[in-house]
Amino acid sequence: MKPTPHNRKALLFLFLFCGVISFIIWLGTQNIKKEDFIWFRPFRISYLVNQVNRDTNRGTQEVLEKIRQKLAVNTGLYGIVVYRLEDKVWYGINEDVEFKGASILKVPIMISAFQEGLEKTYGEYTGKQLVFAMGKYSDNDATTTLADGLGRDKIQAEIKNMGMINTSFADNSTTPMDVVEMWKDIYKKPEIWESFQDSIFEDRITPSLDPDIRLIHKVGTDDGVWADSGIVQHPTKPYILVILNKDIKREEAEKTVPEIAEIIVNYEAEYARQKLPPPASPERKLK
Repeated sequence: MKPTPHNRKALLFLFLFCGVISFIIWLGTQNIKKEDFIWFRPFRISYLVNQVNRDTNRGTQEVLEKIRQKLAVNTGLYGIVVYRLEDKVWYGINEDVEFKGASILKVPIMISAFQEGLEKTYGEYTGKQLVFAMGKYSDNDATTTLADGLGRDKIQAEIKNMGMINTSFADNSTTPMDVVEMWKDIYKKPEIWESFQDSIFEDRITPSLDPDIRLIHKVGTDDGVWADSGIVQHPTKPYILVILNKDIKREEAEKTVPEIAEIIVNYEAEYARQKLPPPASPERKLK
């Protein structure tokens, strides 16, 4: 007896049903997270819409090519952005790539503590004491105490308020352009700059700067990470410098990060000199 169309549909449904059940059972035996599937990954917003603000002049492209050549002989991946705060233009490499934030993502915790008020206590310590320990020493115990006291949801909300739309506090992930947004927000709050100066970690961007130029910054150190980011307080042309990395070799990065910083600091100093207004003509004295 030939199978009827109805029987064919029933067999097809049974075959598909058994296949789905088998697949679900197989997934249960695998160490797979939902984030491993592309349809479960968070939607990431690209900053490429800001291409109109990218510095594309020849000198800048030559500097970026010089940096790329240096990175080509290094292990790991780097993300670099320079953002000129007065001119509102930027340039960079891998600006939208995701990196581990490491201790750089302690900054939103500190900002959240400022919002709550530094006199608030968390256990036996005040917010002021914990923020100082995090800024000066990148203290992990202080970080945990403050994060637990504030709550992860509040910190993530502060991250979004700062414009860090591709940053996850829970995953400790961010992008170079998100870190730029963080420092742009802090640039508007000079009353908190002191918390990000003169830490015990002045071995990355700082060595390239003249002694009279201050750096408001936070480093990031972890397995495969040796990063730095902050505001270079140039007297006429302040700018944000972000150097993130991942899967690096520490001994290489300890040499490469300061070298990249030096290339950029020298270029920005030259840029500032070229952008200075011409000196005023001396007044002619009437006889």
